[in-house]
Amino acid sequence: MPALHLKIPPLIVLAASMLAAWLVAGMPTLTITTNSILGAVAAFIGVIFCLLSVAQFRFARTTVDPRTPDKSRQIVSTGMYAHSRNPMYLGFAFILAGWVIALGNIWAGLALPAFTEYITRFQIVPEELILRTRFGRDYDLYAARVRRWI
Repeated sequence: MPALHLKIPPLIVLAASMLAAWLVAGMPTLTITTNSILGAVAAFIGVIFCLLSVAQFRFARTTVDPRTPDKSRQIVSTGMYAHSRNPMYLGFAFILAGWVIALGNIWAGLALPAFTEYITRFQIVPEELILRTRFGRDYDLYAARVRRWI
Protein backbone atom coordinates (compact mmCIF):
# COMPACT_ATOMS: atom_id res chain seq x y z
CA MET A 1 0.00 0.00 0.00
CA PRO A 2 1.50 3.39 -0.99
CA ALA A 3 2.74 5.68 1.75
CA LEU A 4 -0.22 8.09 1.77
CA HIS A 5 -3.01 5.50 1.59
CA LEU A 6 -5.25 5.85 4.65
CA LYS A 7 -2.59 7.89 6.50
CA ILE A 8 -3.88 11.47 6.55
CA PRO A 9 -7.31 11.82 8.18
CA PRO A 10 -9.81 13.24 5.67
CA LEU A 11 -10.70 16.06 8.09
CA ILE A 12 -7.06 17.22 7.89
CA VAL A 13 -7.22 17.02 4.08
CA LEU A 14 -10.38 19.16 4.20
CA ALA A 15 -8.75 21.74 6.49
CA ALA A 16 -5.65 21.89 4.27
CA SER A 17 -7.84 22.31 1.18
CA MET A 18 -9.75 25.14 2.83
CA LEU A 19 -6.49 26.82 3.81
CA ALA A 20 -5.14 26.44 0.27
CA ALA A 21 -8.33 27.94 -1.19
CA TRP A 22 -8.13 30.89 1.20
CA LEU A 23 -4.48 31.50 0.33
CA VAL A 24 -5.18 31.29 -3.41
CA ALA A 25 -8.05 33.73 -2.96
CA GLY A 26 -5.64 36.25 -1.43
CA MET A 27 -6.55 35.66 2.24
CA PRO A 28 -9.76 37.69 2.11
CA THR A 29 -11.71 38.72 5.17
CA LEU A 30 -15.21 37.33 4.80
CA THR A 31 -18.13 39.70 5.05
CA ILE A 32 -21.85 39.10 4.74
CA THR A 33 -22.55 38.95 1.02
CA THR A 34 -24.68 36.83 -1.24
CA ASN A 35 -21.66 34.60 -1.79
CA SER A 36 -21.04 34.12 1.91
CA ILE A 37 -24.70 33.31 2.55
CA LEU A 38 -24.83 30.79 -0.33
CA GLY A 39 -21.53 29.34 0.85
CA ALA A 40 -22.85 28.97 4.39
CA VAL A 41 -25.92 27.12 3.07
CA ALA A 42 -23.74 24.71 1.04
CA ALA A 43 -21.43 24.16 4.03
CA PHE A 44 -24.43 23.58 6.33
CA ILE A 45 -25.74 20.91 3.93
CA GLY A 46 -22.29 19.32 4.08
CA VAL A 47 -22.30 19.30 7.87
CA ILE A 48 -25.74 17.64 7.87
CA PHE A 49 -24.46 14.97 5.44
CA CYS A 50 -21.50 14.30 7.74
CA LEU A 51 -23.55 14.14 10.93
CA LEU A 52 -26.17 11.83 9.44
CA SER A 53 -23.48 9.58 7.98
CA VAL A 54 -21.60 9.29 11.26
CA ALA A 55 -24.86 8.64 13.10
CA GLN A 56 -25.64 5.78 10.70
CA PHE A 57 -22.21 4.22 11.31
CA ARG A 58 -22.63 4.59 15.08
CA PHE A 59 -26.11 3.04 14.92
CA ALA A 60 -24.69 0.12 12.89
CA ARG A 61 -21.88 -0.19 15.48
CA THR A 62 -19.18 -0.05 12.87
CA THR A 63 -16.05 2.06 12.81
CA VAL A 64 -16.15 5.70 11.77
CA ASP A 65 -12.36 5.95 11.74
CA PRO A 66 -11.46 6.35 8.06
CA ARG A 67 -7.94 5.09 8.73
CA THR A 68 -9.14 1.65 9.85
CA PRO A 69 -11.73 0.31 7.38
CA ASP A 70 -10.49 -3.19 8.26
CA LYS A 71 -12.39 -2.80 11.55
CA SER A 72 -15.73 -2.41 9.75
CA ARG A 73 -18.33 -4.75 11.13
CA GLN A 74 -20.87 -4.47 8.33
CA ILE A 75 -21.75 -2.68 5.12
CA VAL A 76 -24.02 0.27 5.83
CA SER A 77 -26.27 0.51 2.78
CA THR A 78 -29.38 2.36 3.92
CA GLY A 79 -30.21 6.03 4.41
CA MET A 80 -27.47 8.26 3.02
CA TYR A 81 -25.48 5.17 2.03
CA ALA A 82 -28.25 4.04 -0.34
CA HIS A 83 -27.38 7.05 -2.54
CA SER A 84 -23.64 7.49 -2.05
CA ARG A 85 -20.99 5.06 -0.84
CA ASN A 86 -19.16 8.02 0.68
CA PRO A 87 -21.62 10.56 2.07
CA MET A 88 -19.13 11.70 4.73
CA TYR A 89 -16.65 12.68 2.03
CA LEU A 90 -19.47 14.15 -0.04
CA GLY A 91 -20.34 16.24 3.01
CA PHE A 92 -16.72 17.40 3.21
CA ALA A 93 -16.88 18.34 -0.48
CA PHE A 94 -20.03 20.41 0.19
CA ILE A 95 -18.28 22.16 3.08
CA LEU A 96 -15.30 22.95 0.84
CA ALA A 97 -17.59 24.08 -1.99
CA GLY A 98 -19.38 26.38 0.45
CA TRP A 99 -16.06 27.83 1.55
CA VAL A 100 -15.01 28.41 -2.07
CA ILE A 101 -18.35 30.08 -2.84
CA ALA A 102 -17.95 32.32 0.21
CA LEU A 103 -14.44 33.27 -0.87
CA GLY A 104 -15.82 34.35 -4.24
CA ASN A 105 -12.61 33.53 -6.12
CA ILE A 106 -12.68 31.26 -9.14
CA TRP A 107 -9.06 30.15 -8.63
CA ALA A 108 -9.88 29.03 -5.09
CA GLY A 109 -12.28 26.61 -6.75
CA LEU A 110 -9.31 24.51 -7.83
CA ALA A 111 -9.21 23.21 -4.28
CA LEU A 112 -12.42 21.23 -4.86
CA PRO A 113 -11.23 18.92 -7.67
CA ALA A 114 -7.86 18.58 -5.91
CA PHE A 115 -9.66 17.53 -2.72
CA THR A 116 -11.95 15.02 -4.45
CA GLU A 117 -9.05 13.53 -6.43
CA TYR A 118 -6.89 13.15 -3.32
CA ILE A 119 -9.70 11.64 -1.24
CA THR A 120 -10.66 9.27 -4.05
CA ARG A 121 -7.10 8.09 -4.69
CA PHE A 122 -5.67 7.93 -1.19
CA GLN A 123 -8.75 7.25 0.93
CA ILE A 124 -11.71 5.84 -0.99
CA VAL A 125 -9.92 3.41 -3.31
CA PRO A 126 -7.89 1.86 -0.46
CA GLU A 127 -11.03 1.64 1.68
CA GLU A 128 -12.86 -0.10 -1.15
CA LEU A 129 -10.07 -2.65 -1.57
CA ILE A 130 -10.22 -3.49 2.13
CA LEU A 131 -14.03 -3.64 2.20
CA ARG A 132 -14.06 -5.81 -0.94
CA THR A 133 -11.61 -8.22 0.73
CA ARG A 134 -13.55 -8.18 4.00
CA PHE A 135 -17.12 -8.49 2.65
CA GLY A 136 -16.57 -10.01 -0.80
CA ARG A 137 -19.62 -10.39 -3.02
CA ASP A 138 -21.84 -8.38 -0.65
CA TYR A 139 -19.60 -5.35 -1.12
CA ASP A 140 -19.39 -5.91 -4.88
CA LEU A 141 -23.20 -5.94 -5.11
CA TYR A 142 -23.43 -2.78 -3.02
CA ALA A 143 -20.77 -1.03 -5.11
CA ALA A 144 -22.57 -2.00 -8.31
CA ARG A 145 -25.82 -0.55 -6.99
CA VAL A 146 -24.56 2.68 -5.36
CA ARG A 147 -22.24 5.26 -6.90
CA ARG A 148 -18.96 6.24 -5.25
CA TRP A 149 -19.80 9.95 -4.82
CA ILE A 150 -23.30 10.75 -6.12
